[in-house]
Amino acid sequence: MSVLHAVRVAMQSTSRRVELVAAVLVGFTGLVIAVPPVRFAYPLPGLALFMSTLMGVSAVVLSWLFWRRYQRSQRDSDAVLALAFGMSALLEVGMLWVREIDGDLATIALWSRLFCRLVIAALMCAAAWMPHRTTERPVSVIVLTASCLAMSSAVVLWIWSRQDVLPPAVLGAVALDTDAIVVRSQGAPWRIAGIIFLVGAVVGFVRQTRLRDDALLGWLAVGTTVLVFGRVHDFFYPAAFSDWLTTGDVLRVVGQIVFVIGAVQTIVLAWKERVVSAALEERRRLARELHDGLAQEVAYLHAQSRLAARTKDEEKLKQLATAAERALRETRLAIIELNQDERSHLDELVEALAQVSADRHDLDLELRLDPVECDERTTKELGRVAQEALANVANHAAASHVIVQLRRFGDTIHLSVTDDGAGFEADHSLGPGKFGLTSMRERVEALGGTLLVMSTPGAGTTVVAEVPAT
Repeated sequence: MSVLHAVRVAMQSTSRRVELVAAVLVGFTGLVIAVPPVRFAYPLPGLALFMSTLMGVSAVVLSWLFWRRYQRSQRDSDAVLALAFGMSALLEVGMLWVREIDGDLATIALWSRLFCRLVIAALMCAAAWMPHRTTERPVSVIVLTASCLAMSSAVVLWIWSRQDVLPPAVLGAVALDTDAIVVRSQGAPWRIAGIIFLVGAVVGFVRQTRLRDDALLGWLAVGTTVLVFGRVHDFFYPAAFSDWLTTGDVLRVVGQIVFVIGAVQTIVLAWKERVVSAALEERRRLARELHDGLAQEVAYLHAQSRLAARTKDEEKLKQLATAAERALRETRLAIIELNQDERSHLDELVEALAQVSADRHDLDLELRLDPVECDERTTKELGRVAQEALANVANHAAASHVIVQLRRFGDTIHLSVTDDGAGFEADHSLGPGKFGLTSMRERVEALGGTLLVMSTPGAGTTVVAEVPAT
């Protein structure tokens, strides 16, 4: 238990996680070097094909995840990582199947993948050390895809032009003591440079974890550490086998799986935060509703009941009964809103909201409501429209009678609020801040509907909202 506890403590810090993973991989590398039965490469073309395909697929997933992350963050580093993994997907999978289709192109495929890994290592190092800033002009997915294709094509064309001087790839099983095992010195500088770039990326990602609260950076640091040792294995065993499985290939796949796990975990955490934030916002909204409605009614009841107890005034007692009815309706309204599910009864909510508004503002209310069932969002938004329309009547119309109608005609929900008040010039009613009608219009249009205002000075007002039934 003490050993497990020590490991858990060590994993709490990104730098310690990197050190722990590096220590494990140093032991694994020493095992491969020191124990003869354990080799750097195995003649398993089927498994090699599967591992390369898995690496390519994981690179596609990572490119898409970092692109989506870039769309939200607009940070340059996310765009660079999306580009890096996009290149990896194109060349790891593309060159693999080029070799499978035409064995004569195996040398180009082998060296294109090797040089591509150097470019990707350089891009990851650049992303790790980029300052924390956003892009002034966001990059489109077309530009990103074109950049991946252009850089990948440039790598392949450059390798094509040098294929005569590059060591040829070896296909099939050969003896391990053959000269074809080791690629000549042309590939060593590329591998060393790749190791240096990846070490720089690890240091950069660890550094960023101390500057930014971003869990994904820790996963990037750990995954890149695994990639470093994959390159170290390639350096110790620079195989020319194009269809063998090497320990370097295995470590590269493990590194990318670490990236995918980190990205998925980050997405899950982000969604959890959104859920928590939405729940907190709903609690705040409910608190405001209770404060503005039920709490005030209860406070009024408390004050008036103490006064009535001293004076024994019958009029005060009647006011207390009326206030108690309003408080009861406020309570029922809160219960209705809290109990809404995916399919809600709009007529019940409109009735509760209208009764509360009428009680608050002493309006003569007439309800003509048909049973209407729709989704939660439509119910909530149309309920707010009815509430705002009634508030406008109370605050601006000087009306004595209000009619609220709710109908469903085929695929359309029809909600109207009509008063006999002062009216106004309807042609100018939808200007900014005009009696809250702009807010109602925005709510209705967000549902794909229309808001119509009909009013004449001295002849009252009718507000009509029509939205698609869902």
